[in-house]
Amino acid sequence: MVADAEIGADPEQNLDTRIPNANKYCFAFPLTRVRTYVDTPVVLNHHLRSRLEALGHKEDASWAWFVHDFHDVSKSDFEVLIHTVLETPKQ
Repeated sequence: MVADAEIGADPEQNLDTRIPNANKYCFAFPLTRVRTYVDTPVVLNHHLRSRLEALGHKEDASWAWFVHDFHDVSKSDFEVLIHTVLETPKQ
């Protein structure tokens, strides 16, 4: 993975001719807080998969879940995936 972003608004039907099979994927939405890290990509190797809650912390878990569809990702999995420790409130 080489980027992350937040969805900026509800999807709207929008036929974008830049997208292959645009009739099949006809909804679009704006993105906010886009970050790219092409020089330091996140590789979903066995070690990384074993650290993800969504995959049950199993090295042999299938990572296709992350790349074939849209899903909510927990804060801790997001932090693992983007190599970032987000600030949490001190108690």
